[in-house]
Amino acid sequence: MTSEFDSNVYRRRQHTPWARMNIAAFMADAMYRSNKDGITQHVALYLSYRPEVSTRKWWTIEWYGEDQERHDASAQDLDLCLFRAAEIDLRVSEKIKIKSQDQP
Repeated sequence: MTSEFDSNVYRRRQHTPWARMNIAAFMADAMYRSNKDGITQHVALYLSYRPEVSTRKWWTIEWYGEDQERHDASAQDLDLCLFRAAEIDLRVSEKIKIKSQDQP
């Protein structure tokens, strides 16, 4: 992750301190948006033991974006993991939108 990316995630979380990510909604939305041409794409959430972090937990979410490429985000806190995933997904959506506007 770049410092710009983490700064954007931090600002998004600070801007809405009362908001929490909805894991079921994110996963369902990612699954439906990536399901193009009848190809079923999977969205997966993993929890791994990681002794070097303070919580001993490491969350990872994997999904296929609108660009049909695999993306993943991870963190020791589930909420942070989901905010990172949302930031990645929003960037992908923006790139697709810009790309479609550039094409005649």
